[in-house]
Amino acid sequence: MRGRESQWVGKFIDSLEVRKGSVTPGDVAVFAHYLKDPARLRASFAWFRAFPQDIQDNAVSRKTKLTMPVLAIGADGSLGTQVASQVRPVRDERHRRGRPELRPPDLRGTP
Repeated sequence: MRGRESQWVGKFIDSLEVRKGSVTPGDVAVFAHYLKDPARLRASFAWFRAFPQDIQDNAVSRKTKLTMPVLAIGADGSLGTQVASQVRPVRDERHRRGRPELRPPDLRGTP
């Protein structure tokens, strides 16, 4: 990884970007700069290493309904309806508020 921080950050961001080029090479350079610090790099990778435990924790958490209102926000370009689909089974319907059929305005192309 040493010496390839910019390449890693650039490819990672490119794989997630909906609007290609929204994260500039200068932005990538800033993120990559911080990954040159071994402690920050280690912490960054620890986030990914935690996924297996997150999966186990979520399996346990799913068994109990949430007892408070839940705000779930997705976007067409990223998670879309997945966020609402993930929350729906664990929310308690008695705490449902709002009108999920309403959609925010399409802001694509807005600076």
